[in-house]
Amino acid sequence: MLKVYSAEWCQPCKTLKKMLTENKIKFTVIDIDKEPEASRKAVIMGLPTIVNETDDRLVGAVTMDQITSKLL
Repeated sequence: MLKVYSAEWCQPCKTLKKMLTENKIKFTVIDIDKEPEASRKAVIMGLPTIVNETDDRLVGAVTMDQITSKLL
């Protein structure tokens, strides 16, 4: 399952969550404003950040092709 670090005010985060939902990709959301310690531990430097089980990451606005090729 993917972890998506995001914030309510982040438009690319909203777009990413919609794209993942539409493509039936399982993910969990970590809101950096509500869970700052989790984002510090994960060393989140930009939003959105998507992390897979092996700690591979994508940061920023990405395409479904990028997610599929790097994280799934």
